[in-house]
Amino acid sequence: MSPAAPSLLARLADGAVHSGETLAAEFGVSRAAIGKQIARLRAQGWPVEARRGAGYHLPPGWQPLERAAIETAPGYAAAAPESLALLDAVDSTSLYLERGPAPPSGRTRLCIAEHQQAGRGRQGRSWYSAPGASITFSAVRTFDRSPAELGALGLAVGVALCECLASLGLAGIGLKWPNDLLHGGRKLGGILVELRGEAAGATRVTVGVGINYGDPGTDTGTATAGLWSIGGDALPGRSRLAGTLMGAVTGALDEFALRGFGAFRTRWDSFDLLAGRAVRVWTGEGAVDGTARGIADNGALLFEDDHGRRQSLHSAEVTIRARV
Repeated sequence: MSPAAPSLLARLADGAVHSGETLAAEFGVSRAAIGKQIARLRAQGWPVEARRGAGYHLPPGWQPLERAAIETAPGYAAAAPESLALLDAVDSTSLYLERGPAPPSGRTRLCIAEHQQAGRGRQGRSWYSAPGASITFSAVRTFDRSPAELGALGLAVGVALCECLASLGLAGIGLKWPNDLLHGGRKLGGILVELRGEAAGATRVTVGVGINYGDPGTDTGTATAGLWSIGGDALPGRSRLAGTLMGAVTGALDEFALRGFGAFRTRWDSFDLLAGRAVRVWTGEGAVDGTARGIADNGALLFEDDHGRRQSLHSAEVTIRARV
């Protein structure tokens, strides 16, 4: 009988190289059974490496999620989420939460998955997360606020994520309005906020977060970065980091419920990667070149086109352009 995949994964992720013979003895199975399970893990997307004459291991940064490490991470318990679903594979962590009931007032439910097969990004884009390569989770909460007041919630979540990563020594991570985390001009992660009206005027909000952890490879042609390339061996383990980030997002939802975007407005400026930059924006009327001038108190992008005309944009695609 083959060893359980989670147990074998945990063994391979400890940084050491393990021979097939040693693994077989440890799990009480044949070397052939170990080989079959290694093949299954590779088929699932885990990059198990083999060193001739030595054995198997996972490359640095590829670690399976562990509930105990998540729930004991700094800030997680203090944030007091109502529940956490930890899944091996799911179509989308946000869809998983949306299929369930709304949480009680003032509480947040979380879902994190090892492998997300049909995640969603802005403008209908997909967010695929291979096993072990990212930290992909969602949070759902019911707010007694109108959808208009919740328009800047994604910006608040971005601030909380950047502050959390900075507190862990991961410097140089900033925010590209409205929902991208970047490092060195490369995309590190994204945020998607979805709203749904509930009874009695309440609004159910689902916040999806996807952050590259290991080597992200390519993202539909976009230059990407991973947390491991930034922090290396100094980075907390993937599960511990995931718990800390989920605690930060839960705390941000609590703070937003009490104080609105005003609690985050000036903090956004510390991470704003667009302010003062030459940009091109795409709206329903086409593409326009100009300069980003920061954000308004409601989270809208302040934009001045090349003819000096100013406007506030609540929804647009933005790219940074080189000045000529």
